[in-house]
Amino acid sequence: MVLGVAPDPVEAQTTELILGSRTIQGHLTGTPAENEDNLAFSAANGIRPHIEFFPLSEAPRAYEHMLDGRARFRAVLDAADASPGEPHRSGDRHHGTSRHGHPHPRPTHHPLPVPYHSLEPE
Repeated sequence: MVLGVAPDPVEAQTTELILGSRTIQGHLTGTPAENEDNLAFSAANGIRPHIEFFPLSEAPRAYEHMLDGRARFRAVLDAADASPGEPHRSGDRHHGTSRHGHPHPRPTHHPLPVPYHSLEPE
């Protein structure tokens, strides 16, 4: 999986793509200036994302949730839940809310996005 723009070309084996039913997909979300404008507009108008949090330990379940078309919001893996000894949080209560139950979540850490369609089997 590649997140962001890689400085070097990305190599892939065509046999793995064909025989493994894998895909390569890219998506441009706008220029840095456009992203800043969008964030400023959202902040000025109280627009907040709806985020589905999943503990990192439940990454396979989160991926299946996305592939099954059940992800309706931004789905993120919460890396903070991967800390040893930290209590497990159920992904079921995170649908459309922050992990504290707020309707318009604003993460205080940098969660990892669930990959949309990278070099994962379909």
